[in-house]
Amino acid sequence: MKNKIFFGIILIIIGLYQIFGKFMNLDALNYILNYQSILILIGIYLLFKNKGQSIAGIFLIAFGIYSYLKDFIEPKYLEVITPIIIVITGVLLIFLGLKKRN
Repeated sequence: MKNKIFFGIILIIIGLYQIFGKFMNLDALNYILNYQSILILIGIYLLFKNKGQSIAGIFLIAFGIYSYLKDFIEPKYLEVITPIIIVITGVLLIFLGLKKRN
């Protein structure tokens, strides 16, 4: 049931994107609806589906955010953000492991 709702929402978003694309300039939507945001949404879906215990969801969210930030942040700042994302991902994995143990 939840899978049908999720994929139904995805299909509605894709359809609306195509409809509005015929009548208006979609430069702003290209920054919102791109592969990075799709990765983040799939990662969030996996986290909610598995009640916060999906390593794949965490990695998809982290990779999506990293890819999204690459388009907006200068490379010299990105060198600092990459290790921060790795550390945050590691901390999340540790907390999930401790939560699962209890």
